[in-house]
Amino acid sequence: MTPQIAEYLDGLVHEPPHLAAVGAWIEENEEPIHISPAQGAALRALVAATGARRVLEIGTHVGYSALWIAEALAPAGGRLVSLEVDPRRAQTARTHLAASPWGAAVTVVTCDARDWLATSDDEFDLVFLDAEKILYLDLFRAAWDRLRTGGSLVADNTLHKGRVVAPVKDSTRAIAALNVLATSGSVGHGTVLPLGDGLTLVVKTADTLP
Repeated sequence: MTPQIAEYLDGLVHEPPHLAAVGAWIEENEEPIHISPAQGAALRALVAATGARRVLEIGTHVGYSALWIAEALAPAGGRLVSLEVDPRRAQTARTHLAASPWGAAVTVVTCDARDWLATSDDEFDLVFLDAEKILYLDLFRAAWDRLRTGGSLVADNTLHKGRVVAPVKDSTRAIAALNVLATSGSVGHGTVLPLGDGLTLVVKTADTLP
């Protein structure tokens, strides 16, 4: 996607004031790791379209994506559990969520997602993965067990600025492996959407992964 198209798509999005405020905070504090407004709107639409009520986010950052998800969840009584390994970012996210209309629908958990997934028995309708890229395949596999059959898993940054075409670093190889697994047809209905830096979407049909 060209920068001009990305700018055009983001320009079509009407950010609620509380989301625009978080976006401005991110820019002011040079926190570059976050989804684009167009990706946020896509997540909100996906939650609404699927009727998801129980959502898991792996990688809270400072709450921007959580707020997009919560906007679709909260009016219907849904809940978002968001996992963040960095205590500073987790606390910043809680502050941003508390200042929004939908913050009460979100629980931010400060933890290593791998440990949390290994001990949780919760089931979710949708999982959003936006964490350490070198862990992507491991986190995908761990989250799969927490996703109900028919639920959706979405992973961000899955084009990795085009580097997935010829992966060199281990982090890019992990993303490329996730894309192959998600779109293989053996685990569900999957595709990679060229929105932002890539969103991989797979609807779960298989209980176990190869």
